[in-house]
Parts: sequence; C-alpha cells; structure tokens
Amino acid sequence: MPQLDGALCNANARSNYWLSYIEAEIEYAKSLCMECPAILECAVYMMEQYDDDAVPVGVLAGTSEFDRLELLWKEVDDGEGTNWSEFDRLISEGV
Repeated sequence: MPQLDGALCNANARSNYWLSYIEAEIEYAKSLCMECPAILECAVYMMEQYDDDAVPVGVLAGTSEFDRLELLWKEVDDGEGTNWSEFDRLISEGV
C-alpha cells in the first residue's frame, strides 16, 4: 500500500484488508477507496507499479488485483495471439 497523505487506508484499523484475498474484505477496502481524498494520487501510484508481467497487488484506487487482471484480458481469435493486452493500450482506448 502506498503511504499517501490523507489516504484512508493508512489510518484505517483494518488496513490489512487492502492486501486481502477475502472478497468481503476486498469490497470493504474498495468502498473506502471511493471516498478517499487520495484516490487520484493512488491511481498514479498504481500505474507506476506496472511492469512487463506484473499487476500491482492489493486494492489500489478502488480496484482489486482481480479487477485489473480482468481489464488486461482479451479474447483472441487465432492461436498465435496472446490473451493479455498492454495496459497502456487500454487507457488510450478509453477503457
């Protein structure tokens, strides 16, 4: 989790929920993110964490790892393509 000024996750007694794999805990973390004054800074942090093969862990900017993996997945028609797309391409397409 990033240490951002004013971030609700940093001051929350349940801060471990942002790194949980339990659905109810993830949903709790995501709901607090939507009220967080640092959500834009968190989104920038999240984007900076991507590298070639990795998706940032935990709940960041109101999205879980699973949410972000769903955004990266695409169907391919032929056996030569890959099902994983580039995240920056999704952003340019407005997804």
